[in-house]
Amino acid sequence: MKKIVRKKEVTNNELAKSIDHLAIMVAKGFESVHQDISSLQTDVSFLKKEVSRLDDNIVSTRKDISNLGERFVSKYQFDDLAQRVTLLEQKPKSKQGK
Repeated sequence: MKKIVRKKEVTNNELAKSIDHLAIMVAKGFESVHQDISSLQTDVSFLKKEVSRLDDNIVSTRKDISNLGERFVSKYQFDDLAQRVTLLEQKPKSKQGK
């Protein structure tokens, strides 16, 4: 046996209330999305500042490393000079021993 479903007739007043309720729900949803987007914008602007600060630190570090190369001799040059000095120190000893 089939059950007969009777449809309730919707009045204009009930329809208007339902539409108003739906509009309020949608508005609250958009408000929540707006707050979330504002929070994300704040986070992104903070991250941009941090990345900019890190970029500045990297540039400064690279300059410092570049300047180190100008102040100090390379290991190869140091070893070469150490050998030459050793040879120079040995020459007077051999002349004194004669």
